[in-house]
Amino acid sequence: MSGPSSSVRVSLLLVMILVAGITTVAMTAALPKPSPTTTASTTFSETIASSSTFNSTAAVTFRQEGDCSPTVYTVPWAVQVFGTAYNGTYLNETEVEPAAAPIPTDGGGFTASVFPANDSVIDFAAVPDGSFQYNVHPAQAFYNPSGFFMVNGTTVTVYIEGPAISCTTSTGTATQSGT
Repeated sequence: MSGPSSSVRVSLLLVMILVAGITTVAMTAALPKPSPTTTASTTFSETIASSSTFNSTAAVTFRQEGDCSPTVYTVPWAVQVFGTAYNGTYLNETEVEPAAAPIPTDGGGFTASVFPANDSVIDFAAVPDGSFQYNVHPAQAFYNPSGFFMVNGTTVTVYIEGPAISCTTSTGTATQSGT
């Protein structure tokens, strides 16, 4: 019986297939038989997301639902969006309405008011594809001050419930007296 061959044969096969933006790399290595009774073979596969797959952006809109009648909204208010996009970009942006207002702080008071409806909407024009978190400020003014959303190339709208207030309606009776 002769020993193992002094030369080592290794064959390596690389196959790259691009299907729907996903690149699959498969590698196979075959090792020679070290003895008549043993065989070694190794195969592995790895899937890599192509960078061109997750390069789109979309608008994300946060909309206060308002409460009471007439409808009141929290003013000022802000939304912070943060997280890592699928392409690896880290996003941490805050928008406030009305636009000239300072970012409100959590834990203090807040104002609920009838004001122009366009101030009850905060838009982020170009959020990259990915999974993100949001925080709304002042947090105590809303029933859902934080949460998650996903962007996948299409517009996203997140409805924010609030303001967190009790609504009281009063009615009165007017009388007219005359001669």
